[in-house]
Amino acid sequence: MQKTWLNGELCEALPTTQLDRGLQFGDGHFTTLRLSQSKPLWWSYHYQRLQQASAHLNLPIPTESSLLRCIAEAATHASDAIVKIIITSGASGRGYARVPNQSNWYLTLSDLPPQATSTKTIKQQLQLGQTKLQLACQPALAGLKTLNRLEQVLLANELSAQQTSDTADSIDDLIVCDTRNYLCESTRGNLFWYDGQQWHTPSLTQAGVAGVARQVILTEQWLGKVAQGDYPLAALLSAQQAFICNSVFGAQSIATINGVALPDATLPKGVNGLIK
Repeated sequence: MQKTWLNGELCEALPTTQLDRGLQFGDGHFTTLRLSQSKPLWWSYHYQRLQQASAHLNLPIPTESSLLRCIAEAATHASDAIVKIIITSGASGRGYARVPNQSNWYLTLSDLPPQATSTKTIKQQLQLGQTKLQLACQPALAGLKTLNRLEQVLLANELSAQQTSDTADSIDDLIVCDTRNYLCESTRGNLFWYDGQQWHTPSLTQAGVAGVARQVILTEQWLGKVAQGDYPLAALLSAQQAFICNSVFGAQSIATINGVALPDATLPKGVNGLIK
């Protein structure tokens, strides 16, 4: 199942007379959320993310009520699903310059991945490897979930290649560093780890995406005070306990990194409420 709304209207085919600048230049941003029993999980955080990114990129944003009406309509087609909201700078001809005060917004509805249909089917105790590709540092865009996702496409390809390799040992995800060799995230979510005294997460001031699940954990202080900073891979390799998180799967514990087992492969109790 895949359904798309453009500016709040369900459409069977998208207009092609002028190409959307999101397609031409990656000029825009998005958020992906989970519908549970027709309700968007952590909606206030997702809308805040849209507001902040639009302000940063100087793009008009639809009203919250318009988005919620469209989400409610989408929920009539599937009460438990994935909703993606995309904001672009609208359609134009060639050339980088924008039409002022113009934007399009899209909403898509998709089925949940089979492995994420319930909290019981979400895999825990993940086996993680490490990517060769590193994220470019760009402070002006760091933390934002822009439509410029080519790095993430290449990282997903790298994960797929490692998973199909004869030498792969059930790798579930890969750790990603930036070009300074500091930790950023995994290919599918944000990183948290415990060093025996305190929880840590990368600050994401130079590269990476500040996900909604990460923001919920930090704002709600589910793990108490979490230290944020620039950390080398060695900090994660020496951790006592670690997990990744995103808005679709919630939190998933990490069992091994590059084949080395962590002392504690369970999730901390504080993060079990991400997926309700």
